[in-house]
Amino acid sequence: MLPVRYIVIDCETTDATTSAGVCEFAYAEIDEDFNIVIEHTSLIDPEKPITASASGVHGIVDEDVVDSPTLAEYMYMVQDDPLQGDCVIIGHNVQFDLRYIGPYVGNLVGEICTLRLARRFIPEAENHKLQTLMHALKLQRRGSHRADSDVFTTIGLLKHISEVSGKSLTELLSAMTEFVKVEVMPFGKSKGVPLPALTASYRKWLLELGNLDPDLRKSLERLK
Repeated sequence: MLPVRYIVIDCETTDATTSAGVCEFAYAEIDEDFNIVIEHTSLIDPEKPITASASGVHGIVDEDVVDSPTLAEYMYMVQDDPLQGDCVIIGHNVQFDLRYIGPYVGNLVGEICTLRLARRFIPEAENHKLQTLMHALKLQRRGSHRADSDVFTTIGLLKHISEVSGKSLTELLSAMTEFVKVEVMPFGKSKGVPLPALTASYRKWLLELGNLDPDLRKSLERLK
């Protein structure tokens, strides 16, 4: 039996909606000591226009992806099914990336979200955005706001979390199933406000979000 593969992924997209297309994808397979075994990145034809606001973040414009493969072409033709086998998929807010990449994963046996882990093991951070943590923790840099550099930063963050928590990679995977109570709102207009002080209408709106952090969702649900 082949061993489980630990694969760090990141997508850059055409916009911030749930119907966005992927315009860049990067992945790196790591071993249990956080060494990169394989890595690759590619611009992707998203088959829809890239919005100006998205280009303002990652710098990719329509002209850049004209001759690029679609996501399906990349997965099945260019890279020969890079996510096959038993995979643990890792990302910063990994559910966002799995929205696009999930259908191409051979057998998803687990997920590790460095955003959730950072909120648990680095609670003192100003915020838990990947770029903020990169600078705050003085992680090794390879640029920013591109898929390959974000994968590299995510690996560095994961290694840092392993060191401060004393947990191995497999133990961090197990930690993903543990509930951590959220005491204050971590983002948005009510950032820093204790959850019980949020209005009922705002809590209801948050719970209707499809990509809400699982710990925050459960903490809000317990207030009912």
